Amino acid sequence: MALSRLAELHGVATSYSPCPDRTVPAAESAVVAALAALGVDASSPEAIRTALENAEAGQAARLLPPTVVLRSAAPSADPRTAPELAALPPGTRVRLRFVRPGPLVLGTALLNIPTRTADRDRTVSRR
Repeated sequence: MALSRLAELHGVATSYSPCPDRTVPAAESAVVAALAALGVDASSPEAIRTALENAEAGQAARLLPPTVVLRSAAPSADPRTAPELAALPPGTRVRLRFVRPGPLVLGTALLNIPTRTADRDRTVSRR
């Protein structure tokens, strides 16, 4: 159970569906190997317990969950003066990227919002 929770916190699947009506659990060794590739030691029950405590503490200390905000504004509006940003706690740093009016282009954009954890960068896909 602890390994499944640890995998969930790190975005590692513990099962897969080879066809619509069938779900196959992933081998424990595969889950441990995937976590190791992410830099998480899950080689023993004690290591799993420690990694789980660290992951849950990091999640609890996170300033905000990963968030993407889409906002429409007049082309001349300065996004840095948005009222939504004024509501953030003092000292919060936000890296903004702007999409100008016009047709949206398929691709990715990097969204950087510093938090109290090492997990700071998110790649966002736009359509």
